[in-house]
Amino acid sequence: MFKKINVLLLSIFLLLFVKTGYSDDLFTSPIIVKTDNGQVVVNQGFYENIGNSQIFTVKHGDKIIGKIKVKELYEHYCVCEPIDNTVITSISKGDSAIPEAKNTGNNKLSNTTTTNNNNKLNETTSKVEKQLSERELAQQKREEEKAIREAKKNEEKLKKEAEKAEKDRLAAIEERKQQIQDDYVEKLAGCTRTVSFHKKTGTSLLPNPQKLYQAYSLYKYADAMKYLNSSSYMGGHHLTTYRMMGVTLTLKNMIAGMKQDNQKAQKASVKKYGAEIEIIYMTPELMKSQALLLASGDDTYEDENQVNAIALGMVQQNELDSYSVFQVTITNNENSAEPLQLAPFKWKMVIITDTNEEIKAVKYDEALDKTLGPGQSATGNIYFPLTDSMGHKLTSHNLKIRLQSILDKKVDIKWSDSKGKPNTKTKGKVKSKKNKK
Repeated sequence: MFKKINVLLLSIFLLLFVKTGYSDDLFTSPIIVKTDNGQVVVNQGFYENIGNSQIFTVKHGDKIIGKIKVKELYEHYCVCEPIDNTVITSISKGDSAIPEAKNTGNNKLSNTTTTNNNNKLNETTSKVEKQLSERELAQQKREEEKAIREAKKNEEKLKKEAEKAEKDRLAAIEERKQQIQDDYVEKLAGCTRTVSFHKKTGTSLLPNPQKLYQAYSLYKYADAMKYLNSSSYMGGHHLTTYRMMGVTLTLKNMIAGMKQDNQKAQKASVKKYGAEIEIIYMTPELMKSQALLLASGDDTYEDENQVNAIALGMVQQNELDSYSVFQVTITNNENSAEPLQLAPFKWKMVIITDTNEEIKAVKYDEALDKTLGPGQSATGNIYFPLTDSMGHKLTSHNLKIRLQSILDKKVDIKWSDSKGKPNTKTKGKVKSKKNKK
């Protein structure tokens, strides 16, 4: 057992010695590297052309000690035994071992020891490979974990960027919708005039608070929705049920938030009167703005073709392509002591051009002839030609509306100063001042 261990240690030592890069050329002749239990180990073997039965002459300096013969042959060393009565104890480590004759070709490795060495080598190689494999797996695992962490980090970053982009997109949409609504409110205020009539105090133009018109625009929006819901068709384009539901829900939420403000605005702006008449100049521009507001309810406001189609449908529905149309709402004061009767209304409202030409209505809705009790109101359209007698197109810049014979009063209303707060003096008030003088 001790012999095998020593042989193994010597094998490992020689392997390490060779692997570190030392060459056999460092030695001019074989030397004794170890003596043990009647055996002598020489530092040359099979690959140094040492054969089985090789005989060495052992010398200690210049003194000949004796002779030894190869017993076991290995790759780079051999185990020998003394011959010719050579005493093993006379041989020392470091003595020279000089081959006596050339190798006869009878060189064969020791099978048993070679097998053992191969097994040890294989075992050592397996351990080294296992260690390398474990280190590689550990390194691979670390790299995978690092990659996973970086992937999660990038995923979170992309998620935050996507959330921010979506938030910005939704904010931009809401901002655009608010802009569309504000633009419509402004256009509606510019097209609308309201005047009150009283037998004693005369006439006065109401300031038309912006809040009132904002709420009013939404109510007009609701009227448009009723029309769309009844026909589901506008400007040659069918509107799907899904879109109608989305627009209706948006409208409902908007109106709910404005209703209370509308009531407050009405109380703040409308004083005691006998009758109030509101007139909206129905222009194609107003219809385009209302169509844009309608399209914003289902997020199709960027579809120019869709918006134009809806606007065209509104123009055709209100006959703006054939007439100059005004929507009139007549309201009798809820505190009025008597009913209000303005029939036939078409004689009570005329257009006065900038050349003082008087243009009468072509037709009107008979709802305006309705007798109104206290607190009641009626709404209808009144239709005038598109041009004056000279063929000039009537616009808000070259016309004014004259209301006459209403509670014995008369007033002219202009649109040219269309900023939502008209300052036109009423003829009823001017007349009363002259009478006082």
